[in-house]
Amino acid sequence: MDSAPTPAPSTTFVVDSVINKCIDALKTERARKKLKELFSPLTEIVVQSFCVYIYAIVILGVLGFCMLSAILVLLLHMLYRIPAVIPSFHSIQPLLVSHAHPTPTSTSAASLMT
Repeated sequence: MDSAPTPAPSTTFVVDSVINKCIDALKTERARKKLKELFSPLTEIVVQSFCVYIYAIVILGVLGFCMLSAILVLLLHMLYRIPAVIPSFHSIQPLLVSHAHPTPTSTSAASLMT
């Protein structure tokens, strides 16, 4: 009555069943509450330490947006002569408009040397 030994379950099957049991245990409301209680001090510490950097990034983003908007308004004013938001900008001449420059009188090189 020799019977063949029963094969041991494969390790992947054991690992999969343990993982599935852990996932099932985490799906319960009690486990969720315990995990929240466990990790809440850690998350508070992380949020407090990164809060300064988050504020700095938001402030720099708003400042950059304001600067780019001001540059756009100035460029549009200079290119298309849109009335300026600030009255002192009316004296600025557009860059693309060519102004007539007085031409020098024609003189020869010989007359300049004398």
